Amino acid sequence: MAGLYEHTPKIVVMFFICLALFMGAFGYIATSTDTGLFTDNAYKKGLDFAKINSHGMAQVAYPFDITIVFSDSKVKISLSPHDENSDIKIAQSWIVRPVDKRFDKHLNLTNSNEDRYESEKLELSKGLWEARIKVIANNEEFYFAKKIIVD
Repeated sequence: MAGLYEHTPKIVVMFFICLALFMGAFGYIATSTDTGLFTDNAYKKGLDFAKINSHGMAQVAYPFDITIVFSDSKVKISLSPHDENSDIKIAQSWIVRPVDKRFDKHLNLTNSNEDRYESEKLELSKGLWEARIKVIANNEEFYFAKKIIVD
């Protein structure tokens, strides 16, 4: 029994050295293989977002009302101008998956009547999607986004 007590300090020190080596190895693996979230050209995308966001924040009063609805596997957009002389058109439209950019699609909209637009039938997987619309009214750009849940 006396021999075990002689080696106890050495055993405790060796245990903590092994623990430190073990944790250090896993720390090295974690930092060298996965750097976290990665976005190509993150700085440029951030500047673009700031530009788009500043446009959105500057929009105090819209010259129209917009309604974005997802039904029957189609995105339906309704524009109602406040002034009959307004020149309003949809410049660009997308349906995007916020968690994976591989599924982003440009929406081909058809004008079903004067102020209503409709996309082709979409085959979307279940989950969260977002419709993003760029409208040009009287030579001003307006950006809209509507979250869509597909179940």
